[in-house]
Amino acid sequence: MRSRCGLAMRPGHAIVDDVKRTLGTHWRTEMTNFNQKTVAISFFVFFACIAPAITFGAIYSKFTNYWIGPVEMIVATAWCGILYALIGGQPMMINGGTGPVLAFTAVLFNLSETLDVPFLTLNAWTGIWVGLYMAIAAVFGLNKYILLCTRFTDEIFSTLISVHLPLP
Repeated sequence: MRSRCGLAMRPGHAIVDDVKRTLGTHWRTEMTNFNQKTVAISFFVFFACIAPAITFGAIYSKFTNYWIGPVEMIVATAWCGILYALIGGQPMMINGGTGPVLAFTAVLFNLSETLDVPFLTLNAWTGIWVGLYMAIAAVFGLNKYILLCTRFTDEIFSTLISVHLPLP
């Protein structure tokens, strides 16, 4: 079966195509070309990641009753950045906490308090399930459906991200 783009629709084809397209491209040039520009970019990315990690970590500690704080945010940001740089095909992606993730974590913490379940366990299982859904989306190449998102959908998401909602 073929998709609209003419690509064969088989499970895992999108992952294989991405690996074929990116394998050996940035690795050869970026990892073997150590110069002043590489050092400058590395420092820029470090400081661009560490400041929000500390800031969001302090806010996380307030909303999660100190279960997640600045140290955990720095470690999580570092590991996400390292893993994404190694397998994501883009070595200069800035990963870290954002407002919507903070809001979701605060709601998840309140839910764990309401259900009387351990917060870190609920948070871990939520992450595992989201990771499983993302793996399924990658295997079946569901990113091609982003083209079906209209400008209205984009505006709705932008509004939800920018609206300041008071967190409990």
